[in-house]
Amino acid sequence: MGLFGSLLNFPLAVCTHAEQGDVIDAAESLNATNAESAPEDGAVTLDEPVATPIVKGALAVTPEWTEAFLHRTHSPLLDDHVNDKVMSFYFFGRHGERTLIGLERVRGEDYHQYFTLLVFDNQTLLGFYRHIHSFPTKILSSGEVRFPRGYNTKLIFNVLSDTFPTLCQGKFMPCIPWMANGSVTSFEDLIKSPQEEAAISQVENTD
Repeated sequence: MGLFGSLLNFPLAVCTHAEQGDVIDAAESLNATNAESAPEDGAVTLDEPVATPIVKGALAVTPEWTEAFLHRTHSPLLDDHVNDKVMSFYFFGRHGERTLIGLERVRGEDYHQYFTLLVFDNQTLLGFYRHIHSFPTKILSSGEVRFPRGYNTKLIFNVLSDTFPTLCQGKFMPCIPWMANGSVTSFEDLIKSPQEEAAISQVENTD
């Protein structure tokens, strides 16, 4: 799979950090262009104070907010992030108070991609699926989360549910267990690839 190849047509909002911590913000160039344009009559200029609207509740959960949240809470999901080639956050939809945010980490000389899907209730992280095989494409009105063709789950994954199933994404193995927030404390555990996890599982089952 090529770099970012599996992410085409997915996120509407993206927050990306490149190597060495440079911030790549899609809105940055737009803001720079707007700043250079002459303001219209009655418009607020750069010298005038602008009141920043306060966004509360689930509406505040964006890719940028999620990154700040994970840093603020010292989440193990960001352990050793300085060695990521790219770290990106994606917004995959909101249904009521529930929000889906994707975290992509690209690591190693082969630029291997690791996808994690986080589920928030309001501004509380309920948990996540780590190292899923594909990010979702949409949330149905029923709350069911849908994935690209060939990756849809055998058990229904509903973002409004109080319990979350193990994700078996089509023919891709292994299945991905739900991990409640706070259940992961080791970075070494997080960076294992699905193939490595499958091999470890086989060894454990034969012991």
